[in-house]
Amino acid sequence: MTKSQQPQRLFSRPRQWASAARSTALVAVTACATTLAAQQAAQPPAPPQPNPAALARQAELNKRPDTPGTGRFPAMKEEVASLPRHVVYRPKDLAGLGRTKLGVVAWGNGGCSDDGASSRFHLLEIASHGYLVIASGQIFSGPGATSTVSAVAGSVDASVTKATARMIPLR
Repeated sequence: MTKSQQPQRLFSRPRQWASAARSTALVAVTACATTLAAQQAAQPPAPPQPNPAALARQAELNKRPDTPGTGRFPAMKEEVASLPRHVVYRPKDLAGLGRTKLGVVAWGNGGCSDDGASSRFHLLEIASHGYLVIASGQIFSGPGATSTVSAVAGSVDASVTKATARMIPLR
């Protein structure tokens, strides 16, 4: 057999073969890792499960009656139709304020909660000392609802516009 008739070897040296094997293995591992990462990214994580003890505690708190607070002005909470998705905490007897002006507190519930009554005892206490408190959300809206920054900003806007007098009967 002459040299030209001999079958040609794909790799003439063991080093070339080893290098090609490493390259092939690297490509295969990269392809597998990419596929696995894509599959994991496509599956959304399971939603967190509510804590039964926390739900029971919240149910107990929801049964408790509102308190008027300990300040000079017994307070109340209400949802005002002209200010949707907000809860207003204020002194009950607005005529009893006389010349007293109310301070304004725009309350963000924290944790992006949309329950405007989640801190009702605290907010009623603040209102009983002569404050108008506007909290984003609704009274006892369900768990898992979210609030937005714009809802809290809406509380501030509502308190400083001329429309406030029409939305919340302060006088």
